[in-house]
Amino acid sequence: MESKTVLDVDVDENGRPLESTEALRVLDVNLKGTLNTLRLGLFYLGKNPQTANGSRGSITLVTSTSGYFGTTGNSAYVASKHGVVGLLRASQLKAASLGVRVNGIAPCYTPTFITAGFGTSITDAGIETNTPEHVGQAIAVASLDETRRGTCCLVAGKYLRELESTQKQLMGDWLGQDAADMLAEFGRFLANTGGYRLPPSVG
Repeated sequence: MESKTVLDVDVDENGRPLESTEALRVLDVNLKGTLNTLRLGLFYLGKNPQTANGSRGSITLVTSTSGYFGTTGNSAYVASKHGVVGLLRASQLKAASLGVRVNGIAPCYTPTFITAGFGTSITDAGIETNTPEHVGQAIAVASLDETRRGTCCLVAGKYLRELESTQKQLMGDWLGQDAADMLAEFGRFLANTGGYRLPPSVG
């Protein structure tokens, strides 16, 4: 997570805006690091022998409540964790073709030594928090439950809520059933045709 705001802009001696090295660092670790790890995981797990039910293994991505809500104001962190939710959704077809399950968890605030500087104020306010063990249990369930595929569990203290299937169930109420049906049809078309592909770069 960033240690200072990334939406404020610094300029060089000529008045040109400078890139935020802080934002790029967060995106490199949280999003690019997750993408690279997911790619390697699919590659190697896809070589495993299949179990009796056709499974070759499981990957659990760690996003955050910030992957669904943007209320923290930490723009790079929120964007990176939304990106991890996008990877969870976008990886399902490839993962299924390899016999690999990809799920996620979305922890709320979890006190660790890294968060000691500001975490006390959260716990002092009486807000529900996690423990590392609690988050670890959620990861274990997502990893070992062979009925889970493409799920993401909110982990917020005593509250455990499935996010992805709930979102799908509410799509008609959210968008209107007509728009939800059109988008579902479009999604099936993309799945059957291999998705968006830009032509190869020339040069």
